[in-house]
Amino acid sequence: MDSEFERELKEGLYIHRPLPLHRERGLESGFPHKKVLAERDLSAVPRAEGTALLEEFPDYLRMTAPLRSERWTEGSPADGDYCSFGTARLAFSFGREDWRGYNRLRFWVRPYIEGARILHLNAGIVSQGKTPVPDPYGREGATVFDLESGVWQECVWEFAAMPRDAVCRLSFYVFCSGHDVSAGDTLSYDFRDIRLEQIENPEHELGWESSAPGIRLSAAGYWPRGSKTAIAAGAGSAVISAPNMQPTAIAAVLILLMFALDIYAWRSAARALKSRMLFLTIPWFSVTYPFRHALRRVRSRFGRLKKYTWD
Repeated sequence: MDSEFERELKEGLYIHRPLPLHRERGLESGFPHKKVLAERDLSAVPRAEGTALLEEFPDYLRMTAPLRSERWTEGSPADGDYCSFGTARLAFSFGREDWRGYNRLRFWVRPYIEGARILHLNAGIVSQGKTPVPDPYGREGATVFDLESGVWQECVWEFAAMPRDAVCRLSFYVFCSGHDVSAGDTLSYDFRDIRLEQIENPEHELGWESSAPGIRLSAAGYWPRGSKTAIAAGAGSAVISAPNMQPTAIAAVLILLMFALDIYAWRSAARALKSRMLFLTIPWFSVTYPFRHALRRVRSRFGRLKKYTWD
C-alpha cells in the first residue's frame, strides 16, 4: 500500500471520511502550463438567465441565485422524482463566430456556498455550423468542473475535436438542487479573465491517435488483475500488452505437472491394470486429486479474468 495513502486513511479514522483530493496530480493540472500561440479576451457582458442575477464589479462578474424556491421550475415532471429549483446561468451571445482558430477556453472562477465542500460548474457551447453542437443527443459541447468553495481557481476546457465554425453561444450554469442543513441558502460564482486560446499540443479527445511521442494508455482505467494495453506513438511505436503474469505462471506450471504425472504414471499403470486395476486406480486418483482441483480453480479464475478484463 502506498505510504501516503495509508497515512491519509489512518487520519480519516477508517470511517469512510472523504480522503484528500490531490488536484496537482490530475491531468488538468498541466493544462495551464502549455504553450499559448494566440488568445482572445471575451470581454462582452453576459446575460443572466434562469434564476441567476448578475452583478458587475471592476475586475470580475458575479452570478448569484437562491438554492431553493417555493415551487418546481416550469416544465418539471409532476411526480417530482428528479427535479431542481431551476438553473442559474450566465450566457454570452455571438453572431455565428468561427472559433476554429482557438482550441480551448480558459477562465478563473471563485464559487461560494456557505457550508459546502465541493461545488460544480457546467460550461456549454452552441454552434450552428456544418456539424451542429450539441448534437441531437446532447453528447457534444458541454463540460463540468469540480471546484473548491471560496477560492479563485483556474479552469481550462480543451475542445480541439469539437466543431466550432459557427459559435453563437457560450454559457456557464449551475443547477440549483437545494441544500442540506449545513449549507447556506444562496450560491455565488465570480468570473474573471475569460478568454479563448490556441495552444500548441491540445489533448487528443477521440481514439488512440496522437502526434506527440509517448505512450497512450486507456483513460477509462484497468482492472488490477486484468491485462494492460497501451499504444506507443512516435519512434518505435508499437502496441504494448502486459498481462498479469502470476495466474499465467501458476496455470502453466500446473498444466506441465499434470502432463508429466500422466506420462510417468499411466504408462506403468496401464501395463498392470489387468492384474491390479483396483489397487492402482484408487491411489492414483487420491494422489492427483489436489493437482486436478487446483487446475479447475485456475481455469475458473481465467474465465472470470477474461469476462472482466478490458483492453
